[in-house]
Amino acid sequence: MLRTIQNPIEKFGEPFGIAMKDNEMFISDGETGKIWRVSNLKAFAVLTDRFNTPSGIAFDKNGDLIVADSGSHSIKKVKISTGEIEPVAGVEGKKGFVDGDVNTALFNAPIGIAVSGNKIFVADTYNDKIRLIESGKVSTLAGSEQGFADAADGQFARFDTPCGLAMWSDGKILVADTGNKRLRVVEANGKTWTLSGGTSAPTTDSVDGFLHAAGFSEPIAVAVNKLGVIYVTDENSIRVINRRFYPLVETITNTKPGFIDGNLRNSRLSRPSGLALDESGNLFVADSENQNIRVLTGQEIGTQTTAGEVEASRFSPEEFRNLQPPRWSFNPPEKKREIAGTLGEIRGAITEKDTAAWFHNGLDIVGSYGETASFVRSEKVLRPMTVQNFATPRELIRMPSIGYIHIRFGRDKDDQPFTDERFQFSIDESRKINGLRIGRGTKFEAGEAIGTLNSMNHVHLIAGRSGAEMNALDALIFPGISDTLAPEIE
Repeated sequence: MLRTIQNPIEKFGEPFGIAMKDNEMFISDGETGKIWRVSNLKAFAVLTDRFNTPSGIAFDKNGDLIVADSGSHSIKKVKISTGEIEPVAGVEGKKGFVDGDVNTALFNAPIGIAVSGNKIFVADTYNDKIRLIESGKVSTLAGSEQGFADAADGQFARFDTPCGLAMWSDGKILVADTGNKRLRVVEANGKTWTLSGGTSAPTTDSVDGFLHAAGFSEPIAVAVNKLGVIYVTDENSIRVINRRFYPLVETITNTKPGFIDGNLRNSRLSRPSGLALDESGNLFVADSENQNIRVLTGQEIGTQTTAGEVEASRFSPEEFRNLQPPRWSFNPPEKKREIAGTLGEIRGAITEKDTAAWFHNGLDIVGSYGETASFVRSEKVLRPMTVQNFATPRELIRMPSIGYIHIRFGRDKDDQPFTDERFQFSIDESRKINGLRIGRGTKFEAGEAIGTLNSMNHVHLIAGRSGAEMNALDALIFPGISDTLAPEIE
């Protein structure tokens, strides 16, 4: 069964990392910068609120909580007896790639953490490397340029936006290689190989089956229980390996986003990002977009949330529209624009029985080709892979509460990059831009340039968190206009 452990003190912003110690659970909240401490799965308290964008967490042998603070590009530790924070490695607020002394080493929005003895392993996510912190030094265990390559020598291995880490047998490290849609293994000497995903299966789909044939969509977190069973969060679902006599990848929850407790096959999550197991084998899940902790259990842990309770926990359109001041998606922010498309319009042409059509799920604000578009709200990036459909008409960035589509993000009308290092472009051998990433924890203010309009000549805005989208015309306010007429169905 899937059940929910609700925070009675306040709603989580974005639960991401999760770790267990004795009878206590610790949770990182990437949106608020807090680390929560939960005793006996009931008593919630803030251990500290002084992180930037905390992500993966794990305990070291001394009982200190090691935290990958993505937004500050550093690794830190928290004394759980006092909440005191101490630096471990990296330079606060400075991204880059440098090995060496822990005080001068540089990371690029690290997300994953695993600990074994005196060793701290780090998924240095946007450097595409697995780093090792030991004896006051930082070194690169595996990884080189962004891409995919297994290798006997770790310096020739390649990753693409690795996120979650977990210790496996004989000192091996399991890596959720998110951009490559694979589960990788890094051995103690750096040797890197693929356990599953991205081989004979379609690389864009979650496919169950034997290790060589299975496929992943967006693996983020990984955990291993005492029997060697491997759990992986994959986009909106939980996958499992080694549950049977022969190694299979199996999906044990529904793959669609949503918030449903109960029977696993019917249950729904939305971007689960963290996993942890207790001594009884209960699997705790940081359900990021649903802003809750979920648990896969056969015990009476937490509650079984009803549909009414889920709906009541979400922002109403009125609450959502008043979270930040209104503005248009161009500058000047008060200049009225044409709205060309709203929620519920049917798109596509049904010409044959199997032809696809769909309902429009956002709000289209018209501009001119190549015009600079702006963020309508101040937010920070939380999704590790927030940019999708790069260099297509449907290029998309999904911020926590707003989605933006049909924009050349970080680029002008001639496809030349902005002079803004927050947009991290990848370049092919011919020096042509072939990809874009924006690191977890990157902050943007309302009114800052997001990019330029592509051939669609409008900004498509999605209002609401993923899985809880709402009518943008109702949920957003735009200066100089109002919508008071009910639609007529003809």
